[in-house]
Amino acid sequence: MLPKIGSKIKELISKFYWVLIIPFFIWGLFFHLKEEQDFDYNQAYAYGVVTRFNSIHKQHSKRNYHYYFQINGNNYTGTSVGYHSQNIEIGNWYKIKYSAIDPENSRMIFDQRYYPKYEKDSLGKVVDTTFSIEESLNKDSLDLRIKRIKSVIDGGLKG
Repeated sequence: MLPKIGSKIKELISKFYWVLIIPFFIWGLFFHLKEEQDFDYNQAYAYGVVTRFNSIHKQHSKRNYHYYFQINGNNYTGTSVGYHSQNIEIGNWYKIKYSAIDPENSRMIFDQRYYPKYEKDSLGKVVDTTFSIEESLNKDSLDLRIKRIKSVIDGGLKG
């Protein structure tokens, strides 16, 4: 009697295994939407520095970039995906979008690079840090580079 029940259970599972997988997909979708909603309603910005990176398996153009940032004296870390072609290097500073309610929920924005300016007191202790845009890495920059190269080529041919 028991072997028949066991084989029937195995047969039932093999026919309807996909029903067991659906709740995991629903949970993953719910978690993702909750995270996106948290970003939309509670977004805040800080600046963080890239600390290390590693390649994403079999996708050499994409990398996971690990970063560090501070909010009100508390240290946080995170990872974001970026492209090798964006010239992202360890030590570069970028803007961080994070949830004001849960700063662990964060993303690094790689469109512009920043550099810190430190204000020190008379003893040399850093009392304030401001960030300035170092270089624009937006989508138009590729078009601008191409235009500059074309103008140099055209100018070189005319001159």
